[in-house]
Amino acid sequence: MGHSFFAPAAREIEAYAELAGITDLDVGFVMSGSASGAPLSLWNNPENRKKIEALLDTGGVEMMGMTYFPHVLSKKGAGPEIEELVGYDNWVKYAVETNPKLKRVFIAFPWANIDGGSIPKGERIESVESGITKVHSHIDVLRERYPSVTFQCIPYGRGAFILEDYLERGELKGIEHFQMPNRKVHKASIYRDDTGHACPILAELS
Repeated sequence: MGHSFFAPAAREIEAYAELAGITDLDVGFVMSGSASGAPLSLWNNPENRKKIEALLDTGGVEMMGMTYFPHVLSKKGAGPEIEELVGYDNWVKYAVETNPKLKRVFIAFPWANIDGGSIPKGERIESVESGITKVHSHIDVLRERYPSVTFQCIPYGRGAFILEDYLERGELKGIEHFQMPNRKVHKASIYRDDTGHACPILAELS
């Protein structure tokens, strides 16, 4: 479950599982754009919550994945870090109660919004690393609450900065643009738009 910076990678899970010899995998997705794809937002949205609960209510879920979006608050507004944890905890608690086979939960951390290239790479890296640190603190709490489940952070968003480094050095074969200037160079760019949605190379790396 997540947003548009997570969907391109999440939707390849079945294909990669098949390459690994896992042929009986059944994957369900619920994706919603931007902040609405954060765990707490999905929990608070009646329609999306119903979709996710329907998947979990099958009782056969063995792995569940969520993503990250900063500063999503409930109506009470207890504070960003507490609210983030509430979102993760709500879903894990529901999943554990309905799925006896649940063994693994991951939080996949995306790259940062590029804001049309106006945000320096250093600031974006700092934002991502700060967020990853927060996710690990959430995971520490979740591990204590749900000892039967393995929790992992997957910081795939760091890959975007690796691509940028290669591009700056002129070592990224076939890629000429930081942000796609027109549709003709979709496969020759890292980011598709001012927000930073993924072009193929970033989606595939993620």
